Amino acid sequence: MAYTQCIGLPAYNCDPCESVEQGRVRAFALVNKSYIATILANPADSATWAAGVGSGQIFIVPESGGNVALPSAKTVTGFGDTPDFFINDEYTATLRVPNYKSNCTFWNLAKQTVGEWHLVTKTSSQIQVGDKPCVITGGAEIKDDLYSQVTWEIQFKWVSRNLPCPFNAPADIFVCPN
Repeated sequence: MAYTQCIGLPAYNCDPCESVEQGRVRAFALVNKSYIATILANPADSATWAAGVGSGQIFIVPESGGNVALPSAKTVTGFGDTPDFFINDEYTATLRVPNYKSNCTFWNLAKQTVGEWHLVTKTSSQIQVGDKPCVITGGAEIKDDLYSQVTWEIQFKWVSRNLPCPFNAPADIFVCPN
């Protein structure tokens, strides 16, 4: 582990005309760890995404709701005048997913594949790629409410030193194929 403060930063971009990205995780994908480098090489390329879907390396969930919470920073005690050193961030995404009955087997198997899948979230026009594989947990709460919907509430957790950077979303990928 290197304790360093010697990282040069690029110039900060102060563009008052940059468009605002709107919230809510509207859709997401699970990308197999063996395919994530292919996606990161050209994240907006629809053909690359379609090939991954066709080969079973990507699973698209075209409609969701939820959020990626602020990460929880992990630090260790520093030395000298430096109080702490940053180690990594722990991320948690909590996503609500429809299609309760038809996806029970999918979510049961997904929960058993620790370290195989990267979470890629889609907001209004951007995707954010988790650079480390995630742990998948969750279930479906059945409320004492005659008018509530039973949906999956799935949590994705991963640990990384890097923030998930946004990329333009590929066209016609985060849609229901029906």
